[in-house]
Amino acid sequence: MAGFGTSTSAISAGGAAPTTGETEFFNGSTWTVVNALNNLCSHTSGCGTSTAGIKTGGDTPPKSPNLSGNSEKWNGTSWTEVTGFTSGRTNAATGGTQDACLVMGGGQVPASHGFVEEYNGTSWSEKADLLTDRSHVGCSANGTVTAMLFIGGGLVPPGAQSALTEYWNGTSWTEVADLATATNYNIGGGTSTEAINVGGGPPSTDQIVEEWNDPTYTIKTVTVS
Repeated sequence: MAGFGTSTSAISAGGAAPTTGETEFFNGSTWTVVNALNNLCSHTSGCGTSTAGIKTGGDTPPKSPNLSGNSEKWNGTSWTEVTGFTSGRTNAATGGTQDACLVMGGGQVPASHGFVEEYNGTSWSEKADLLTDRSHVGCSANGTVTAMLFIGGGLVPPGAQSALTEYWNGTSWTEVADLATATNYNIGGGTSTEAINVGGGPPSTDQIVEEWNDPTYTIKTVTVS
């Protein structure tokens, strides 16, 4: 699903199975169904706030290889379809704000790729590719269009996990410190200087949490009740 917002005001949209456009709002305690996406999608991504977000890409029914570059904006009440990006993909990472965001990496059957595109509120433009092609990231892109991290993700062949972290300075990518544990389907949040990376899998599923304090990672203790 595409997800964005905060721990007390968040949006979740799309998903499978079956592929859906359902959207729900979280107020810190409970979820409420709100207006759905205009287009059904799964393996999609998004960024922004609960009143100004953007959903990007994914699969459309039936799933792969029906890849989409479809983009929709959320205004706190409803979705509006906007210009899609040029290279349809699934399981990409998205970071930034509604009108200043990057879409990075993702899957195009049968391979991962490193394509990067930037949205300026009106249209998408291609930027420098990731140094290493990757897909199957949750939201492990943290920061802004001029200072972003891309963490972990799936390599080729599909299912292979990565520990790589790359930093974006608005123009190009630089490889920085690796995760202690390679992962994909991971979830992240924060900024390019203070970020967190959580969980991941398959082929293995883990509860590992790592915190990024530029320029290194620290493994955090997880207590399961």
